[in-house]
Amino acid sequence: MRALRFHAARDLRLEELPEPKQPGPGQVLVRNRFVGICGTDLHEYSYGPIFIPKEPHPYTGAHGPQVLGHEFGGVVEAIGAGVTSVVAGDRVSIQPLIMPRSGDYFADRGLFHLSPQLALVGLSWDGGGMAEAAVVNEYNVQKMPDEMTDEEAALVEPTAVAVYACDRGGVTAGNSVLVTGAGPIGMLTLLAARAAGAAQLFVSDLNDARLDLAKSVLPDVVTINPKRDSVGDVVRSSPEAMSAVTWPLNASATNMR
Repeated sequence: MRALRFHAARDLRLEELPEPKQPGPGQVLVRNRFVGICGTDLHEYSYGPIFIPKEPHPYTGAHGPQVLGHEFGGVVEAIGAGVTSVVAGDRVSIQPLIMPRSGDYFADRGLFHLSPQLALVGLSWDGGGMAEAAVVNEYNVQKMPDEMTDEEAALVEPTAVAVYACDRGGVTAGNSVLVTGAGPIGMLTLLAARAAGAAQLFVSDLNDARLDLAKSVLPDVVTINPKRDSVGDVVRSSPEAMSAVTWPLNASATNMR
């Protein structure tokens, strides 16, 4: 199968690799459809290895060269023994965190993401989304409803980042929200804030093309280019912002993209 693998900073290679082995117990073989390019992938390309292990990962054993891609989805091709949540033919989105599910201080408390043994598909796992197929654990796959497209399946993971930002920011009905950065994560954060009930939305970016796109998606969003305008002055001059709580959400800093 074809796969894009990281070998070193600025050294990505499109290679032919063996097809993944049949899934073991509790595992799922996915034929990948769409994959996103995360800011983390760009950082690995420019400055890595950062998250990609130089030595075998203590939990997964993975190390470079590494197939990239942790924002992806596909179609289940085969399942291993004990898998019950999906069957062959199901369309799924991948949630990339890999860690002990029990016998670990954090796992036993449901705080899987805090485990010191944490790994990620596409960074510290044998496989990733930038290949034609990948084997992942059953807990890494989420079945997609029929009304969602394959492209949207690949957006579930970055959308979760945006929803989490709004949860952490305490965004609720009537709030006024400023998002700094109108890239993909910034746009998803605006949409998540609106879904949470935010009344007035602001977005700042140095790129006018991104601001125009934000306006086309959310016509009532107030766009700000800091090269021309003071972000604080624009926000303070808004009647809606003066009568509501303002939660600045820096999506770019939160998600490094």
